[in-house]
Amino acid sequence: MSSDSVDNRLQCPNCGASIRPDQSICPACGAPISPSDMASRSREKASQMIRDANQNLVQAGAGAAESAFGLGCSLGVLLGLALLALIFILGSRNWILLGLVAIGAALFAAGASAIISARAKSATMAGTYARDVEPEIEKTIQSNRFTRQEFDALANEILDKNAPLRRYLSLPPETESANSETQDHEF
Repeated sequence: MSSDSVDNRLQCPNCGASIRPDQSICPACGAPISPSDMASRSREKASQMIRDANQNLVQAGAGAAESAFGLGCSLGVLLGLALLALIFILGSRNWILLGLVAIGAALFAAGASAIISARAKSATMAGTYARDVEPEIEKTIQSNRFTRQEFDALANEILDKNAPLRRYLSLPPETESANSETQDHEF
C-alpha cells in the first residue's frame, strides 16, 4: 500500500480504524459511516491542508525575502565603500561630502534591497505554489471529492484576508473586488 493511499484514509468515528472515503461501513467494527461524518472528516482534513499550505508559502516567501535583502544590503555596502574610496582617492578630502555620499549610498542600497526582496518573495511563493501546494490541493480535492469551487470556498472561510494562498484561489466576484480594494490600499 502506498503512502498516498494511507494519507487519503479517514478514521472511523466509532473505533478509530482507518477507512477509505468511499466506504460506508467501517471494516474493523462494522459501524455505519454516515455521509455527514465523511463530509465533516473531509472538511477537517482539507482545512488542515489549507492551513499547512498557507504556512508553507509564508515560510518560503519569508526565507527568500530575508536572503535577498541580506545579499542586497551586502552588495550595496560594498558598492558604497568602493564609491567612497574612489572619491577619497580622487582627492576630495571633504568629510561632509563623503558623509553625504555614504548616507545616500546606504539609502539606495536599502531601497534596492527592499525591491529585490519583494520580487524574490513573490517569485519563491509562486514557485512553491506550483511545485508543492497546487499538487497537494489537487490531491485533497480528489481524495475528498470536492470541486475546486468548494475547496476555494472552504479556504476563503479559513484564511486571513492577507494570507498568501488567497492569491491562487478562485474567489467569488464580491470577495475578489473586496480583496483587490484592500490590496490597493496596503503599503
